[in-house]
Amino acid sequence: MRLIRTLYASLFEARRRPNQPPPRHARTPWPPVPRASRKSPVPEPRPKERRAKRPRSYAAAPVAVPDSDRFGELGARHRHRWHLAYAPGQAAPYQAHHRARTGIVLAAGDPDTLDFALTAFTPPSYVRPYLDHRPARGRRPITAGVI
Repeated sequence: MRLIRTLYASLFEARRRPNQPPPRHARTPWPPVPRASRKSPVPEPRPKERRAKRPRSYAAAPVAVPDSDRFGELGARHRHRWHLAYAPGQAAPYQAHHRARTGIVLAAGDPDTLDFALTAFTPPSYVRPYLDHRPARGRRPITAGVI
């Protein structure tokens, strides 16, 4: 019996790893109380704030449009054909870009003038490439009716 007890105790001790703490029981507080840190009591200096060598403008800063209510009404009225923009610092800051014909741009110094220009100006129509009204060479033009 004594031999069994000795073997049992030696096996139990062999199973426990040497660096592992003993098993937790009901009186052990959870979470375990942290041990005193080995860091020095003096805090480390904070790293310097990193700044770019030059300011980077990823997005344009918002610009306050003078008479923005009138400009918004103008944009709502002509939005089917024109895209309105405000470019400060130019002689004609109120600009209208045609949505379909990218080369057409109208600009004015105030919203009322731009409204008049957008109302009066109609861009030239263009012929679609698949509609060709010229008769083909060597063929008779198609006529309606009985042949």
